[in-house]
Amino acid sequence: MVSVDLKKLVLRKERALIQDVVYATSPNASIKMADGHLLLGSKSESHPQRYPILLNSQVLGWVNGNDNAQIIATLI
Repeated sequence: MVSVDLKKLVLRKERALIQDVVYATSPNASIKMADGHLLLGSKSESHPQRYPILLNSQVLGWVNGNDNAQIIATLI
């Protein structure tokens, strides 16, 4: 099984792409590690909805935001 580090994914090469998707679909969304560490977006908890970022049934992190945040979680 391949190990994926969400922090490396979001903070390295893919950051610009992920950031563009976030701002285009859900500008107020935030991406957090499974432990709650903020990786991208606002620190505000204005959206109670959160969607898991999954890989092989393992939660790598969460996308907090409106209904469009689910699209971001699925794409990541």
